[in-house]
Amino acid sequence: MDSHEAKEILLSVRVIVDEAAHPLVASALEQVHRDPELASWWERQQEVDNILSASLRAIEVPPFLERRILSARRNVEPIRWWKILAAPKLMAPIAAAVVVIVGVWVWSVQLQPAAFAAYRSEMVAAVSVPYEMDVEAHDFADLRRGFAASGWPSDYRVPWALRSTEVEGGLLQTWQGKKVSVLCLETERETSATSHGATEAGGVSGTGHGADEEDDLYLWLFVADRSAFPDLSETDTALEKVGDLMTVAWAQGDKVYLLADDGDERSLRAFR
Repeated sequence: MDSHEAKEILLSVRVIVDEAAHPLVASALEQVHRDPELASWWERQQEVDNILSASLRAIEVPPFLERRILSARRNVEPIRWWKILAAPKLMAPIAAAVVVIVGVWVWSVQLQPAAFAAYRSEMVAAVSVPYEMDVEAHDFADLRRGFAASGWPSDYRVPWALRSTEVEGGLLQTWQGKKVSVLCLETERETSATSHGATEAGGVSGTGHGADEEDDLYLWLFVADRSAFPDLSETDTALEKVGDLMTVAWAQGDKVYLLADDGDERSLRAFR
């Protein structure tokens, strides 16, 4: 179970009484313990629920309400809005409830991170833990066909620099109901070993040397429809390190692309 699935499950419950009786909820809570960002979101969500529940419980029910309901005729006359306004005892608790609900909603929204920043963090989290490929493929053509067959975005453009990488497979992710295709890629990188024995004058002693070492570089290209981020800004597309991965984003046509790798800024720019 990934963080997105855990979030959807936790949103469907309000009070967790017995985790053992609800294995899905128990799995979601285990993911909360593994993912600090999900844990922070869950803590805020519980705070919002507690405030809303407490506020609603504090609203006093009019003493005459039950009697009126029980004695009402089968064909109830529609209540006109001006009659409600004429009954301040009934209007007061309704107004209080509306104010509380709106206030809590605004407070909750202000606590939530910007849409694209949250998306970037969640996508990085999804590939920062062990996962299994949803789409088996060994080249870009196979991968595109696999996404299309699954109903995920497949009409994307792979940057030229990425076309020389090796395709490992694909993931089928979602973000707030929107489908996200994830291209899992691998290539080789060269790292230059640091020279040792440098003199104070900046020279290199006879024992210092440079060597090229090859290592695997892993990359992930996330593709989502542009409609998922109507307010995407230049700040959102800037280079940013999230966790252990370096990321960069851009919009092209009707798609938004997010590229991440486990290298540094220099290696990421080479593939953008």
